[in-house]
Amino acid sequence: MKNIEISIVHIDNCENDLSFYEDAYTIKFKDEKRKRESLVARLQLDLLCIKIYKKNLSELGFSKDDFGRPFFLFDSTIHCSITHSFGWVIVALSNAPIGIDFEKIIPEQKEDLKLAFTENEWRKVANDSNLVFTLFSMKESYSKLIGKGFSIDPRFISISPESYSYSRLITFNSKDFFIFTLICLQKINSIKFDKYLAVEELNEIQKYQKYAEEYNKTGVLFLKEILSQSKLPNYEKMMGFEEVLFYEKDGVTLRSVYALHTGQYFRDWLSKQRWIYDLCKPILGEDFYVHQSKINIKNKQDSSIWPYHRDYSFWRNFDNIVENKMLNFIVYLDDVTKGSGELNIIPYSHLDFLPHESQNFKQEYSIDGSASSDLLFGFSEDDLAYFVSRYSVETNEGGKGSVLLFNPDCIHGSGSSNIDFGRKMLIITFNSCDNLPVKKSDRPEYLSSTNFNPLKWTK
Repeated sequence: MKNIEISIVHIDNCENDLSFYEDAYTIKFKDEKRKRESLVARLQLDLLCIKIYKKNLSELGFSKDDFGRPFFLFDSTIHCSITHSFGWVIVALSNAPIGIDFEKIIPEQKEDLKLAFTENEWRKVANDSNLVFTLFSMKESYSKLIGKGFSIDPRFISISPESYSYSRLITFNSKDFFIFTLICLQKINSIKFDKYLAVEELNEIQKYQKYAEEYNKTGVLFLKEILSQSKLPNYEKMMGFEEVLFYEKDGVTLRSVYALHTGQYFRDWLSKQRWIYDLCKPILGEDFYVHQSKINIKNKQDSSIWPYHRDYSFWRNFDNIVENKMLNFIVYLDDVTKGSGELNIIPYSHLDFLPHESQNFKQEYSIDGSASSDLLFGFSEDDLAYFVSRYSVETNEGGKGSVLLFNPDCIHGSGSSNIDFGRKMLIITFNSCDNLPVKKSDRPEYLSSTNFNPLKWTK
């Protein structure tokens, strides 16, 4: 099985002196842009050879045959291929014969390529511009592989069933799309690219940017049942480390479990959820750490309620975090239905503050005021009537595996449940790593973490 190393660069991003690479072949170019592309290709190939083989092009005897096919005179085990178009230059090195090509997809020019296909081929691809350009590019790659280029009629080029092919739709700006193709005569073990942006990756990025826009507008983002049972953290396995338990006023019924992020099981689970980073990074703008983590459990008792409040009031006044560059990330460990103690959030309230809230700094910290139904920084019925009349209330009912994000300045609360030990919600509060507390909090570690290390994620 063969390994392939590929380098992609745009000529505008190359500031090197290219005169060293000029020779009889490059002098033939009349188009200065094409000439520069060819010279940049030499440079990139030179750098790739030095990186992999510790030898430059001259030491390897780089040359081109009569058909323009590059080869290495002094080491026949090294194979390369070059393509450049629209200012983009791609070079590939391998320990097996390869051919690569790179075409910009221009739908209005699709018909111009018809002469490169047999009638049967054209019938199969004519209605899809991407397929037209992909198959055309495959023919180009294969012609480079066999060392003939388009000196032979492309209609007579068919991809050998013994060869291995690879194609990738690529974009660099979300507007222009290119097809990259590669043909190799032997099974490919790995393909390593320099950094570039593929369409699949772009779609993910655009999806998360759209989520961020929705979140920043309303202060709330609700994604229903996006986690399967196998992806959810296990409640029992999160226990048994250094968690801190809170009970209802009866002193027996479990209300909340704090400091889950200190346990190894939770840390291992979180590190594997790279999608959480992808989802939260566009919102927070920086790497982030866990400020607080807990599971809230709903019971029948009246003390199981959480009065309406803003979370950030606690973190600003008691934890000395001066900016709200924070985010509440909630995973539904159970179905959340009407009467189960659903979380009620007032969207847009993160942008609207009452005059009396400016006096919140006068509140004194208490443990009951932070983690019980006797919560600090509450709102009167008149206050709530004002917010509800302007913005309404979202109940965010959803099945197990749903995910809810909300701005810590959004006003929210929840009632009791119709059963004891009802719905469980895992709540993780993230804080940006450039938004650390200006001084240590007087609150215990389980309410205000002092581990400011950015979270690490596995692919």
